[in-house]
Amino acid sequence: MRELSFYSRLFAYVIRMIRKVLKRDMLAIEDYAAETIILSEAEEGVSQAAITLKSEVDKATDGYEGNLSSFIKYATAIEVKHEATEVYRIENVVYDNGYLYKGFIAEHISSLGRPQNRKAKQVESMFLGSTAGGSRYFGVWLVSDSCRELIAREMGIEPLKVMPHSLYSHLPELNKLLNLKQTYNEGVIHIKNLYIPKDNGYNASKKKRCNELRDSLRGNIKPCDEVSDKVYILRGSGYASGRALVNEREVIEYFRSKGFLIIDPTKMSATQILEKILDCSVVVGIEGSQLAYGFLALRKGGLLLTLQPPYRFNSASRPRCDAVGVRWGFLVGDEVEGGFDIAIGDIESLFDVWK
Repeated sequence: MRELSFYSRLFAYVIRMIRKVLKRDMLAIEDYAAETIILSEAEEGVSQAAITLKSEVDKATDGYEGNLSSFIKYATAIEVKHEATEVYRIENVVYDNGYLYKGFIAEHISSLGRPQNRKAKQVESMFLGSTAGGSRYFGVWLVSDSCRELIAREMGIEPLKVMPHSLYSHLPELNKLLNLKQTYNEGVIHIKNLYIPKDNGYNASKKKRCNELRDSLRGNIKPCDEVSDKVYILRGSGYASGRALVNEREVIEYFRSKGFLIIDPTKMSATQILEKILDCSVVVGIEGSQLAYGFLALRKGGLLLTLQPPYRFNSASRPRCDAVGVRWGFLVGDEVEGGFDIAIGDIESLFDVWK
């Protein structure tokens, strides 16, 4: 089959932009799959209860992107169903500047730009390790995209690795620490067989790969002399978000008085962060991607505690933590002018529960 021409790709790109403006559903490249491979079957399991206070979840007024009911289910369910991990094989796909092109479809992975009028490199097979979510959120890249890349390794297929459009300063370092591919694909690539995974469920395969990431980390770094058993991770001074903890200075001073190490990940290398928190017992912070470091570094049985704004409740970290034997907990604050606050008394009560 002839590769999709530059003008065909440009047409597909424009169609996608129009559908986006009109808020129409996007066409799915998986509909072109010539083969579906079941990598790991769906399964049922039991999750450890979240560490929280009674009725805390009732304080949540909205979820991330308005999906409150789903996040409450993630936060509270004990009996859970894990989706199967499937891999779709799609023939004759062109990768170009952050998008996958097939027919009239322009599948977005990373917002790198419009198609390029360049000659395509011909490749027999590649495995898509990157996601649109990973291009936008550091925590998704660190867990979901990294786990997908490990499937490529298992199947012996070269990963198609797309540079995220968001700037993650720790990316090169983390790729090395996690034994992942350290280069990103560029240019125009005509891929005869592109393998795209659907890897949402935390089934046996996903759990194995999550633990493989943690094992890779422990093979490449060791705790430093300043390691603390309890850590509070700041979101950093440069982030723009509606998750402002208005009384964070008071919260930080409380944790400091209890022997917590306070770290700002925007002022440290990935190695420095992970050396300080490796195998600690507790990591606390405002809900956000910086807490993914806790997923990697906490000891089994440790606690990842998220401080949640009531209007942006998110429990996506819970199944990740459960997959590697880390406990997940949350406190929901009260909405105030400029953001939310967390009562010190609630923090004390939660740690009484944790003990």
